Amino acid sequence: MPTSVRTVRVLLYVGGAITLLTTLGFLVSEGFTAENIGQAIWVAWPGTVGLVIARKVHTGGRRRYWLIVVVAAFWMLGALGSLGQGDPRGITGLILPIATLVALTRRTSRDFFYR
Repeated sequence: MPTSVRTVRVLLYVGGAITLLTTLGFLVSEGFTAENIGQAIWVAWPGTVGLVIARKVHTGGRRRYWLIVVVAAFWMLGALGSLGQGDPRGITGLILPIATLVALTRRTSRDFFYR
């Protein structure tokens, strides 16, 4: 695997872990009501999909390439939504998906996924 693909894999693991930890923290602090669990599932699915994809990145493939793009796009939309609500943490939330997309669109990564 090229270095840029390994970087994508690490970023997917980090993003998934952050998503799952913040979701768990939300549920513990706000309580396990049906509404909170529904919100947690909606927020946690991109991170969970990112973790699943990260386990299979080494096999490559166009489908995985585009799934990574979709996950990064949802992370970006979440960060932009936070910024739209006046939360300055949205700026730091943009770092991970942008870094993932930059590493993913490098020539070596594209060649690896499209071989």
